[in-house]
Amino acid sequence: MMPTSAIGSGRAHGFTLLELMVVMAIMVLLTSALPFAFNRMVPARRAALAAEGLVANIRWLQAQSSASGSPGRITLQKQGYQLHVQGLKKDIALARTTHAQFLRRDAAVELDELLIFPDGTCTPARILVADSGRRIELAISMLTGSVQ
Repeated sequence: MMPTSAIGSGRAHGFTLLELMVVMAIMVLLTSALPFAFNRMVPARRAALAAEGLVANIRWLQAQSSASGSPGRITLQKQGYQLHVQGLKKDIALARTTHAQFLRRDAAVELDELLIFPDGTCTPARILVADSGRRIELAISMLTGSVQ
């Protein structure tokens, strides 16, 4: 014997063509909005990666300067920066849209380079890393050489 709910219902179970088309239209709208969300996130991520890389390179330069007993320098270049310590040079390139700037810690005076001394002290400075309107500011302590 058949269940009573199936007898005489006459309607097939499943989705209609109209329901499927509405779901597909919603999926297309969501998929087309996805690139706009990624475009807003990419410059911020590039700036964050450049700042993290700069901090890592400053720490590397501090270690090299301490080990060699000679001061190290970070010099800004057109599209990146260069690390110098006792005859060793290391060029670091930044993305085309990413820019770094060194400023004096107490004023808005631009610096061409930062000095790191073997005893751990360094030029007190603020470092600005920017990409497409997104900015990250780092500060280097003169006495400890720590980057915040």
